[in-house]
Amino acid sequence: MQNHTRWNGMLYATGSALYALSVVVFSAPADIAPGGAAGLGVLANALFGVPMGLTILLINVPLLWAAAKKVSRRYALRSAVCLVTASVMMDAGASVVVPYTGDRLLAALCGGLLSGLGVGMIMTRGAGTGGSDIAALLLQKRWEHLSVGRWLLALDAAVIALSVPVYGELSAALYAAIQVFVSSTVIDRLVYGREEGRLLLVVTAYPQEVCRAASETIARGATIVRATGGYQGDQKALVLCAVNRLELPLLKRAVREVDERAFAMIVPTKQVVGEGFLVETD
Repeated sequence: MQNHTRWNGMLYATGSALYALSVVVFSAPADIAPGGAAGLGVLANALFGVPMGLTILLINVPLLWAAAKKVSRRYALRSAVCLVTASVMMDAGASVVVPYTGDRLLAALCGGLLSGLGVGMIMTRGAGTGGSDIAALLLQKRWEHLSVGRWLLALDAAVIALSVPVYGELSAALYAAIQVFVSSTVIDRLVYGREEGRLLLVVTAYPQEVCRAASETIARGATIVRATGGYQGDQKALVLCAVNRLELPLLKRAVREVDERAFAMIVPTKQVVGEGFLVETD
């Protein structure tokens, strides 16, 4: 338990640092408002000289309160820790780190990569960095068919639009859109990539042997469902086994070795929750 807590703490700190660096090194120096609370912080800093981290903290107070009500107090507390860490690093790092002043496209790409890695690392451990990622998670709980990354894109569009009158150029919004797209894509891969899987359905005369092969080959359990053939009415066995993408070819080969006449169907799954896959945190 202590090792698990320490590991979470390391990921929270690392993710917060990456998120802060993406803003102070790439986004703000390149006049890119990367959407969400961070984007509003960058715009407030450009207009009024207000510290970006302080602005982000103030914006997130009502969001954290909503998260405590709608998600869980534990999630809100974890997110508050990450938010404070990132905000302090952001304001402290603004006077210490060397900003990138080169090509704005590279700034958008690198900023999106760092931001996506940071926020994604934090999200995989059941927390957030505040702003649009908490709002996106709240919305995703209401409309589960849309991923967190897609909600982030929608929410960040409004902040990106605000950057046009602030900076007086359309290119600011275009570069911000590139950064947000990169960031949301990385977040989707980190948050959902580990949850994606494949469901292998095997019609076989040797169900017990197929289950044994799954256990011995990839250490996965399987379920046997009794079925009836639709044409001849004969009794059959259907074996169901959830696997990840790397395990699929190994299990296919093992099934073929057990029963050359097996009829197999492979169904892509968006999310697999349970032992050996994603374990949801409150």
